[in-house]
Amino acid sequence: MGSFQMMVLIYAGGAALTTLVTVPNWPFFNRHPLNWLDPSEAEKHPKQHAQKQNATVFKKKSSK
Repeated sequence: MGSFQMMVLIYAGGAALTTLVTVPNWPFFNRHPLNWLDPSEAEKHPKQHAQKQNATVFKKKSSK
């Protein structure tokens, strides 16, 4: 079990498996797409958007 060759093969197999899972555009990754804020809208109201998120996070923490 202390073989360098075995370690390299296991590492290469893990890298290949990870690449196979993450690189292709699998349909199940797109089941619930995110609706991103339009960049022009984000420039118009950057602080207002951040304040809404902070208020939501604060409410969730304080309700526990």
